[in-house]
Order: sequence, then structure tokens, then C-alpha cells
Amino acid sequence: MIVQSELRTKFEFIFNGIAIDEEFIKLLKAIKENNSLVFAAKKINVSYKYAWNKLNETSRALGTPLAITARGGKTGGRTELTIAGEEILRRHELFTKHAVIELQNIFKKYVIESDIKIIGSHCPGIELALKMMASRDPELRFHMENVGSLNGLRSVESGNADIAGIHLLDPESGTYNELYIKKLNLKNIILVKGYKREQGLIVRKGNPKGIKNIIDIINGKGVFVNRNAGSGTRILFETLLHKTAKQLQIKLNDAINSIRYCPREANSHAEIAQIILKGYADVGLGIRTIADQYGLDFIPLTLEEYDLAINNQSIKHPAVKKFIKTISSQTFKHNLIKSLTGIYPTENTGKIKE
Repeated sequence: MIVQSELRTKFEFIFNGIAIDEEFIKLLKAIKENNSLVFAAKKINVSYKYAWNKLNETSRALGTPLAITARGGKTGGRTELTIAGEEILRRHELFTKHAVIELQNIFKKYVIESDIKIIGSHCPGIELALKMMASRDPELRFHMENVGSLNGLRSVESGNADIAGIHLLDPESGTYNELYIKKLNLKNIILVKGYKREQGLIVRKGNPKGIKNIIDIINGKGVFVNRNAGSGTRILFETLLHKTAKQLQIKLNDAINSIRYCPREANSHAEIAQIILKGYADVGLGIRTIADQYGLDFIPLTLEEYDLAINNQSIKHPAVKKFIKTISSQTFKHNLIKSLTGIYPTENTGKIKE
């Protein structure tokens, strides 16, 4: 997903409770160009009375007249800016010029740029690690996108991301992640071990449809919300569906076609939970952590391995080093167990896979 960002600025100065804003600056410029308050008011689309009152109250707030008006004539007389009015315009122009330059630099630093980019599979464990880092370093800038494991790998491979959380099951070997990286022939990726997560069926509280397993989904007991293509959870569901079809001795396509799908796919575990809560679906595949956080029921199916694919150049960056150090720490492992159900660190959490 490409996010386009831009900075729009408006400045307002308050003197003794009276605002000098963009509208007032436009009024002063129009007076200077036309030497007429009548024409100036029309040009900025305000009434003459409003313009007159604004000019007078601002002059009083500043303690000096900003314009001098000679009444009379069809056009209402002649109005000229005083030297104080000219100075207001000049200072506003100088301030705006330099302020915009400074704000553009700040915008770039705190909105556009990031110390660490994590694009891949959604996991509350990664969010926990980032929160811990940010609590120690308030200036830390991170960017997260939940696009699924395969898209995350592509982002890391291309250098668009530093880290991707992945949980890709190889159906043939029954192992996670490492074989996928080899099969895709990804050369510049380093695998760092993460933790284990409980994956299963997320259903409404009380499980009103009585859904227990994949067979019930094939039999149409409830509307199923699927994950986006390329996500580890989608691949896991397709693997489980294939095994179940074999168990039932039916064709895979028949199993797929018998499922009552929600027309909308979800991009994260949290979105699965939200869709079920809103009543658009009855069941989806996701992690226990999210089911518990959203007050939904959970039917465990498997324990998966969630690891971190890191770009081999990014691993040298200070923020990425801090991230690995954080997930390797006992504090993180303690916090993970304490605050997130269904996620279990191991003795290898945070270690580089050789």
C-alpha cells in the first residue's frame, strides 16, 4: 500500500485576543493592491462592515493603526496601509517563508521517515516490542503495515521494509518459514526466530452456530471470513482445508465451493474479529490473542511458528539491532506471556537462524 503524505499549514497570530489569520492577511494585501477597503472586502468575499470592524479591532489590539481611510466618493474613499500595516505583511511573509521550511524538515523527520519499517503479517507481539522500544526512546519512529507474510517477504527482499513478521507453513514438510525463503530463492534475507502462536477458529461469544472444526465450515454451518491471499493464515487454512477434504474423501474444489464465504476478506487478525463482531461472518481463522482481546470464543487447531525475516542490510541499523535485542530480552518474554494469551516465547526467541 502506497501512502501519499503532504503538509498543509495555516498560521494564526493572536494579539490581545484578536487573531491575525490568513483572511486578515489577504485583506491587507487586497488593500495594498487596490487602495480601497470596498474593493478589498469584495475581493476576499466579506462585507465592507466586517472588513472595517476587523481592521479597526486589530489596530486597537496592536495599539497602532494598520490603515488610513479617507471617506467619500462612489468607491467609499481611499484606503492605504500605514507603515505598521506594511510591516505586518512583511513580517508575515518572512515568518511564513522560514516556518514552512522548518516545518517541512520536521514533517519529513517525524511523519515521512522511519527508523524501522515492519511490513508483513500482523501480530500483537511485534506491537508489544515496539511499545517497549518507544517507552525507552520517545523519539523512535516506526512504520507498520499488515500485508501478510508473502507480501512482507517481498517488501524485505526489495528493501522497502526492514522486517517482516512471517508464519508460512510448508504443507509438504510441515515446517514453517525457512523452506519458504529457500523455495522463493531469497538471498538477502536473514531469519530471526520469533515465538509460537495458537491458531484456530474465532467465533462469536457462546459459539451460537456450534462450529467445532473445518468440517463444520465445509458443511456451511456459518459464514466464513477468509484472510487476504499471501497471508500465512490463508495458507494455513488452505492446507487444513486440503487435509479435511481428503479426510472426507471429497474433491478439494467441492470443499471450497461448499463454504459460505463472507464477500469481504480481512487483512489482519483484528479485522477478522471486527467482521465477526459486526455480524458479517460467523467464523474465521486467527490467533487466540485477538479472540481474547475482542471477547470472542476460540477453538484451537494448531501451534504455529511466527518468525522475523530481516533484510541483510537493515540488520546493521541501530533501530533494528534494538528490536532484536528487545525480543531477545527476558523482559519482553515475560511481558509477552503476561499480557498476550496464546503467544509463547521459546529459548530461541530473538536468535538468528544459522
